[in-house]
Amino acid sequence: MKVLLTPLILNENTDESYFLCKNLVTLLSTATHTVGICATSNNNFHHASFYASSKPSSSLNKSKTDEKSYEDYLYNRNASSAKFLKKDLIAINNAIKAFKPDLIITHDRLSAIIAGKNANIPVYGIVHSSIFTYKNLSSQVLSGLNETLRNNKFEQVFSLEEFYNLADKLFVFGPLETSPFVSDKEVIRIGIENIYQPDIDKTNDIFIFLNDLDKSKRHLTKLIKEAFEGAPYKVNAYVKQKSESSTNNINFITPKLSQLYPCKLCIHDGNNYLFNQCLALGIPQLIIANNNFINISNGMKAQRNHFGLCLFEDELSMESLYEAYYHLASNNSYFKNAEILKASTLTEGDLSKILDYL
Repeated sequence: MKVLLTPLILNENTDESYFLCKNLVTLLSTATHTVGICATSNNNFHHASFYASSKPSSSLNKSKTDEKSYEDYLYNRNASSAKFLKKDLIAINNAIKAFKPDLIITHDRLSAIIAGKNANIPVYGIVHSSIFTYKNLSSQVLSGLNETLRNNKFEQVFSLEEFYNLADKLFVFGPLETSPFVSDKEVIRIGIENIYQPDIDKTNDIFIFLNDLDKSKRHLTKLIKEAFEGAPYKVNAYVKQKSESSTNNINFITPKLSQLYPCKLCIHDGNNYLFNQCLALGIPQLIIANNNFINISNGMKAQRNHFGLCLFEDELSMESLYEAYYHLASNNSYFKNAEILKASTLTEGDLSKILDYL
């Protein structure tokens, strides 16, 4: 089977769409499927035909108000604007014409569903469970999508949940506790966004991943050094645009997620892929959230289910960072609850489950 992947990659080589797409390429090609990718060009993909597309222009959320829904999240990144969708539809149509896929799998690329329906190609959508919750949306948030639907002779929608009814199958990652949706929805739940990695011995090391915060690289680097330099454990830290370097026990790295596996704790910015990986590994999480809907949502889930803590970026200081870390590291209940969530996540299977539906 020829499968075209259409991820919405907003941060090259570091966001959920990138990691998920990379894992799908490995899974599908190993299963002897032929894979094509329509995405931005500055990403490291192998074993797939590549078709270039552009990403949305910079964020609209200049006011830095908290986002209340996934619709807000896409709107504020111009990912649902009429201008972007029109341009993206051309890119995906060109990829379809050249690659001739039997199936499209999309993550947050709304144009892919429209393109697939127009070309009579099945489309599988990977979605965030929050689209199934009721919210009071302003008509502006969906205006670009509805303009694009109208121009392609589709009916208007009032939510992303309604829009995704156009997809042939829908998938959600994560256990019920963190990715709830009502049972009558025809949605396939998968636990892990990658192929399951067997447990390895844990150390006292910390993994830090800060890619989507508003504070500067210099400021975040200084905070990490002040909070953790000289500690009797290793800290592997990725800070956006920070070059690789080592100082005593702190290693500033490019994002190698294999370094997460033996760690005791993970401090991150709510990245949905990191959130899912920590669930699967039973690692407590300290989430530093800004106004980004996904970051806030994951931070609240960690705190509500007591497998982690949420610290808002405007409260972030050396003292608050270390205090939150110390509270998490010294309270055994967070580790017990992380293990409970790990069991729930693993019960739902890993990414290979998607092969059952091809």
